[in-house]
Amino acid sequence: MKILKIEVILAIALLIAFFLPWAKVLFFTGSGYDIGVQLGGEAKFVWAIPAAAIAIVALAFYTVDTKVMSIITGILPFVVVGRAYSEMGKDLFQVLSIGAYISLIVGCLLILSGIGVIKSPSTAQVDETDSGVAH
Repeated sequence: MKILKIEVILAIALLIAFFLPWAKVLFFTGSGYDIGVQLGGEAKFVWAIPAAAIAIVALAFYTVDTKVMSIITGILPFVVVGRAYSEMGKDLFQVLSIGAYISLIVGCLLILSGIGVIKSPSTAQVDETDSGVAH
């Protein structure tokens, strides 16, 4: 049984967070997807987040090292939120919703896994003679 790399798990979490609510303004609640589609202009940069997350999964599928891509992908949510902060200032934190915060947390974890602070668990060897008990 092969254990998924931590970078792949985090990339999938980042993809899920992209479709969760990122911003709430009055009656509008927008996910990363909604922001990229409806706002246009510089807001389309938000599409780099799921694209980079998919790239991590693809690289891992082809057993290519994902460390550098993990760092780049981890930085992207901070770039997007930083750009919004430069436009809105402190008011941004009254608008942000769960998807944006999860993206920032997962981004931080991706950076830490990329630099080697967080590592994937080693693959457990299973001996079939012991009824599937891991050693």
